[in-house]
Amino acid sequence: MDLGTLLFELSELERGQERFVCTAFSVREGAVVLSAAGREVTVPLGATRGELHRLLTEAGIALDPPHEGELPPIEAGGPHLDWVELLRDLASGPDDLASTGTGLLLSASTDGSSALVTLRNARGVRHHPYAFDGSYPAAVALDFATDP
Repeated sequence: MDLGTLLFELSELERGQERFVCTAFSVREGAVVLSAAGREVTVPLGATRGELHRLLTEAGIALDPPHEGELPPIEAGGPHLDWVELLRDLASGPDDLASTGTGLLLSASTDGSSALVTLRNARGVRHHPYAFDGSYPAAVALDFATDP
């Protein structure tokens, strides 16, 4: 599996929860470090939804059981679902993000009402904030590609 697949699985795991669980992630070489409930949990890029659930619960984080398969489309929601949609959008674009330069390191975090996505590459560090106002974030890779 790759980063995009892992981020999709994370978005689906997060979506199956009633509250924010994972509030940040950063990509490290061969792994992703998740911040959840004040803990950092390192997960391999090949982790499935079930493995994410297991690793987080082993770290002492209370979770609802993971939903197997794809969840139905999101019709309406609040900040938590905006975070889920941002994770899903990031899942669809690692290759697009990689095309913005070499040495890519991606991270994202949320404070519950907004998110910050950070891209580090040969051109430097670039940050994009996203307000959780009900208009789902989309085309994050395009935001980075068109940012001067």
